[in-house]
Amino acid sequence: MKKKRSINYEIIFHYLGIMLSVYSIFIAIPGIVSIFYKENDFSSFFISALLTFFAGLVLYSFGNKGYEKLNFKESIIVIVSTPILLILTGSLPFLLSGTSKAYVDAAFEATSGITTTSATIFDNLDALTHGILLWRSLMQWIGGLIFILLVLIFLIYLGFSGSLMFVTEVTGHSKDRIRPRISDSAKRLILLYIGFSIFFSLAFRISGMNGFDAICHALATISTGGFSTHDAPIDQWNTPLTVWLFSIFMFISGISYFVLYFLLKFKFNKLWVHQEFRFHLKSIVIFSAIVTIALVNANIPFADSVRTALFNVASLFSTSGYSTIGYSAFGPFITMIFIILLFQGGSSGSPAGGVKMIRMNILINNSIVELKRIIHPNALMPIRYDNHVVMPQIISHIIAFSVLYIISLATSFLLLSSFGLEFNTALGSALTCLANNGINLDPSVLTNNVYSTFPFGAKVTLIATMLIGRMELFTIGILFFAKFWQK
Repeated sequence: MKKKRSINYEIIFHYLGIMLSVYSIFIAIPGIVSIFYKENDFSSFFISALLTFFAGLVLYSFGNKGYEKLNFKESIIVIVSTPILLILTGSLPFLLSGTSKAYVDAAFEATSGITTTSATIFDNLDALTHGILLWRSLMQWIGGLIFILLVLIFLIYLGFSGSLMFVTEVTGHSKDRIRPRISDSAKRLILLYIGFSIFFSLAFRISGMNGFDAICHALATISTGGFSTHDAPIDQWNTPLTVWLFSIFMFISGISYFVLYFLLKFKFNKLWVHQEFRFHLKSIVIFSAIVTIALVNANIPFADSVRTALFNVASLFSTSGYSTIGYSAFGPFITMIFIILLFQGGSSGSPAGGVKMIRMNILINNSIVELKRIIHPNALMPIRYDNHVVMPQIISHIIAFSVLYIISLATSFLLLSSFGLEFNTALGSALTCLANNGINLDPSVLTNNVYSTFPFGAKVTLIATMLIGRMELFTIGILFFAKFWQK
């Protein structure tokens, strides 16, 4: 039997040091763009890149020089530490350039970027430099890629038995569906992510955007982040073609990348047997139809109703945070539908936030089976997903996750209320940040998803809320148990 070892912090420092060193290259890219546009904030990016590279070098120097695999606990620490370090260093350009006057504002913007939430501190995006605008979108692009790869790590590297905190991220993606080597699978997912980013950029450019706006919106859309280069992004290019492109691209971005991989391999038989994909597609069609009918009854032309409905439903399912008009302007009925969609989120294995469709699907199936058991108490009725029996342990995990999700929402809401926020503002902010959507249902916050007027404590609360929603509750919660740190 293999002897268990204590947590080896040298290995952790080794991987974190490499990660920060690579991250510093991305921080320098907006500085080059600032020089191209003859803007004066280029030095803030280069200084931030140097500081980040130095921090990575220090961690790497304390790390283990030899090659040794991370064990389960070390992987958890690396996974939780990665977004925190990216936020701490990613906030430097905002602070050094003077774009953010307080560090909490810079940290809020960086957290929203890395967690692919569209909430923002800035109330005048059109006044920001090209370098800052690109960095906001680039952070979301990096964050989206990181969380796709985290699912892969739990699926293959740690194995299914070790992935219970990400269990519903991998239930629909058994090991035999993708390459057995994590390096091969990671390369394919990265290439797929980059390929879609390039394709989205070209499509947006053809639709009428300039090159810079097309790239920034492609980076924010593929990551389901929702950052924009303008205060009213959809109004800026309010053409049917642009709205349709956004809708289609948000739908694609909310789909599992494991499913998209088979789609591009023309393995359509595997695509349609994937239960979560069918549930995702049906949900988009059904809710878009409901919203369309409601908009037509409000005397909005049919074509505009269909386009508006699909755009907003796709945005909510992918947690992108884009909207054509304020959600509260749709009326109470559609607003309540949108709140439900906020909870559900996108597919597992995608950059989207929320509870995830696979959890909602299994919960619904479990509820139906429990009702049947009342009528037939002695019948054996296992819950199946993708032709596999869902083990009771996984169902218990999903139920526990749902309870913790509600507790996290209530805690965030109460904390925001204690800082003086009104009921609608506190509830809307807690809900959308926990779901990593960013759009607030309160009209006073809705414009551009701006949170600049919030008090210091409320901003810190929302930073924590975005991280908790993005990192999955069990991944963070397990760190607070003393047993985790013992041998």
